[in-house]
Amino acid sequence: MFFKKYRHDVVPHPFNIPVKAFKKEVIPAEWEDSIELVTLLRAPAEVKLNGKHMTAGEGLSVLIFPMRAGRVSVNITRNNQRTVKFLTPEGITAFPYRSDRITYTFSSEFDRFYKDLYPEFKPSYSTEYNNTQTNN
Repeated sequence: MFFKKYRHDVVPHPFNIPVKAFKKEVIPAEWEDSIELVTLLRAPAEVKLNGKHMTAGEGLSVLIFPMRAGRVSVNITRNNQRTVKFLTPEGITAFPYRSDRITYTFSSEFDRFYKDLYPEFKPSYSTEYNNTQTNN
């Protein structure tokens, strides 16, 4: 999934460092005020993201959900059986204290790939806008 830390029209306080574009933006900033969920499925499935329901098709799908403050919860089910359960370690905020227009990405497969690549290390997560740190 992909999202920004906060909506485009929120002003960080106290560290509001203006973001200067090097060239004219192609995509309007308000288009980034959403959560994009990309799925790669063998068969269609029901997706629930922060309580909102959609259907993801077979193959590669991109679903757009409304952005809201807090961590992002994803559940994917097929035939009443959960295939994916995912909670982002970092969330979206309505009150950023510094400028940050980076797109954040989280994957349900991250822990598995990380363990294969770095078997003796535990990943670190940013939790600056969360009260507790909980891994996927």
